[in-house]
Amino acid sequence: MHLTDWIGAIAGVVGTVVAVGALVVAGRANARSSKANSIAQEALDAQKLALPPPWSSPELEDDGKRYSIRNTSGRTIIVAELASRPGGDVSVFIPPDLPARIQHGDVLYFTAIRGGNISNTINAVSLGWAFEDEPDLEHTTERRY
Repeated sequence: MHLTDWIGAIAGVVGTVVAVGALVVAGRANARSSKANSIAQEALDAQKLALPPPWSSPELEDDGKRYSIRNTSGRTIIVAELASRPGGDVSVFIPPDLPARIQHGDVLYFTAIRGGNISNTINAVSLGWAFEDEPDLEHTTERRY
């Protein structure tokens, strides 16, 4: 065997050792990355649980017909839809003019005249909305009253 053959064989062995070492290092980095992603997702889930709900429960105003729902999200919301859910004892439902821009702390009003057929279900409204800075991410929230 010539010297060049030995050098080639040694270079091949060294290359294989380096490649195996790189695979081991990459596997460890992948495991650490996976663990970091898991921890980040858990933190995001915990943060979402700690946030207040975006809408308060509807509150009956003094006139006995008009209800208000407060934006408690901490952000400005665009409401695209507000509808009375089937069931309950609402005979007349009048939503506000929509779309409506509701800043944090402001309220959205709707009118619900109760006294329709008595039902075993609860009165509820469904809101279709999005945060003003995320208009493509639509949400639906149901609130009972």
